[in-house]
Amino acid sequence: MNYIGLDIHKKSTQACVMNDKGKVLMNVRFLSDSKEINEFLDKITPLGAVSVVMEATGFCMYIYDIIEAAGHDVKVAHPSKIKALTADRAKTDKNDAEMLAELLRLNAIPESYIPPKELRELRELTRFRQSLVWNSASIKNQIHAILAMRGIKVPPNLRSPFSKKHVRWLRSLDIVQLGDLLDMMELVLKRARYPLRRSRYANRLYTDHQHVVLLALRQHFRKSYRDFCEEIEVCTLLLDELGLRRVPHWTTLHKFSRRANTRRLERLLLAYLDEARVRVLHLAVDSTGFSPTSASTYYVRTLKRREGKPGRPRNRREMSHYLKQTVAAETRKQLIVAVKFRRGPANDSPDFIWTLKKVLPAERPVKIVRADKGYDAESNHQYAQEVLGARTVIPVRAASRPKVKMRGKRRRKMAKEWDDEEYHPRVKVETVFSVEKRVSGSHVLARVPSQQHKELIFRAFSYNSRRLESLFLLFIEDFYKAPY
Repeated sequence: MNYIGLDIHKKSTQACVMNDKGKVLMNVRFLSDSKEINEFLDKITPLGAVSVVMEATGFCMYIYDIIEAAGHDVKVAHPSKIKALTADRAKTDKNDAEMLAELLRLNAIPESYIPPKELRELRELTRFRQSLVWNSASIKNQIHAILAMRGIKVPPNLRSPFSKKHVRWLRSLDIVQLGDLLDMMELVLKRARYPLRRSRYANRLYTDHQHVVLLALRQHFRKSYRDFCEEIEVCTLLLDELGLRRVPHWTTLHKFSRRANTRRLERLLLAYLDEARVRVLHLAVDSTGFSPTSASTYYVRTLKRREGKPGRPRNRREMSHYLKQTVAAETRKQLIVAVKFRRGPANDSPDFIWTLKKVLPAERPVKIVRADKGYDAESNHQYAQEVLGARTVIPVRAASRPKVKMRGKRRRKMAKEWDDEEYHPRVKVETVFSVEKRVSGSHVLARVPSQQHKELIFRAFSYNSRRLESLFLLFIEDFYKAPY
């Protein structure tokens, strides 16, 4: 009997094959698709009877069905219990697959119950219907709230809510439409399928959509939480547009900002690509700094020089720390697509790959990636070309020094085939930084690093919404100026 441990991921799977004596026969990696899984099963068929184990994940069932259809014994391990058993091992894909195979050989796998396929399909159908019912009820409640807020009474002859006659009556109502900026924000939230609330038990006074829009507007106004809430109390059209009966307390916005999931907020930036109808990405990667305080640089430098030093201060250069933001921007539409934060000063190059990884969920082809000399590294060229399938245009630092040996075949090729015209569109990302800082400022109001990161994400929402509005106005202007 041979034992196989599978460490599965969405894109790839690590497989470790172990015999009954505990010897590892192979530890290989392959793509998580049906073709390569079947090819792997064909390779292990000559080994005889095998038993397979994998951890329970949200996407493991199709792999489970493939292996079970091939006639092999399959077990699904409970993730949290497996984690307790393997806490002492280094966390790598190879080690995880080997540990699963070892636990299977020792018959120590904490199994999860897997119902038959027919029962699983019925469960999925039930869950899907339940989510539709919840969404439908939420939308109906919002419609009732809008009517109540405007004092609109349903005619007595429309007794059945949301019947065909009732829906026609709702569509005939002349309700004031809202500003372009808020329209863009709401549309993006719906396209991105951002949930109305984090939990079904959350407070029903305000939705997460309203919180996100208000926090993005706060960046536009450059106000603290308290001052912003006091200022929008008189903006009745704004409140009507958002469907708010009253302005949230400033602590409500602050608590939502603290609890909001950063990854989910970053995914919202990709939804702007749908509104701009961007099908192929032309990216430029660059970084900029934001001051963590509103104090002037001269004041901070003077205090540091005089701190703990009586008498005349020495003339020496001070290293000022700042919040560093690395951005992947779409150069043709000048939209922020992905952001990465760290404390500066720091080297630019390590953030290149991490920023581009956040573009992958957009599921759009990337044609070209441009960056300055700070991102010149063979690993950056390799990731952009092999993973994203994009061309890279990054100046080589040692190109002007012929005596210095240039490492990396991709860097040597870049230096040999350099084209200034292809590199010029990179300056569009500098335009993005300029507009963002001119409108929303170059310092952040938050003091905690996690809150500073979220504040800059909301600032990116505000910038992208303004940019989409400008693109729409340019389209209208070109349409009316077009010759007939």
